Formats: sequence, structure tokens, C-alpha cells
Amino acid sequence: MRYGIFSDIHSNLEAMTAVAAAMKADGAEDYLCLGDLVGYYANPNEVIELIASLKCWKIVMGNHDSAYLGQTPLTKFNQPAADAIRWTQSHLKPQNHKFL
Repeated sequence: MRYGIFSDIHSNLEAMTAVAAAMKADGAEDYLCLGDLVGYYANPNEVIELIASLKCWKIVMGNHDSAYLGQTPLTKFNQPAADAIRWTQSHLKPQNHKFL
């Protein structure tokens, strides 16, 4: 079995789309996400929905995901990262919040 392993997408839809296509083209049958689905870029909903469609075997919570959920203080992040997390908190759809 071939596994697709990825991490640190940070709401970058273009990157995640390319990575998903490459993993599928390479014959990946199952997926492992090593965290940081959200942060920095402007498409957290679309990224989470794409990752959810892969039906990953496991998803590890990244530090940005943890901060989005209020489990890691924003003081542990630089200003641009903290701003991105706050922005995501006001834009994520309820079903994508639940997925995280």
C-alpha cells in the first residue's frame, strides 16, 4: 500500500490541491496529515474540505490548529501567525471547526 503523507498546508488551497493530485497520481491509497491545516493563507474552509475528502487514516493536530481551537496561547506565535489564526477563527464554517 502506498501512503500519502503531508503537513503544514496552512490554508493554502493551491498547494494542497497540487499535493493531493500528486499523491493520487503516485498511487497513494491512504493518507496521513501531520497537522497545521490552518494558518497564514486565505482558504481554510476549502483546505479542510479537501483534506476531509481524502479520508485520512490519521490527522495530527498542528500548533496552528491547536491555537485556532484555543488550546495553545496566541502569545506563542509571531504577530502575522496570530493575526492569521484570529482571522480564521472568524471565517471557519461550523462543520470545518468541528472537523478540526
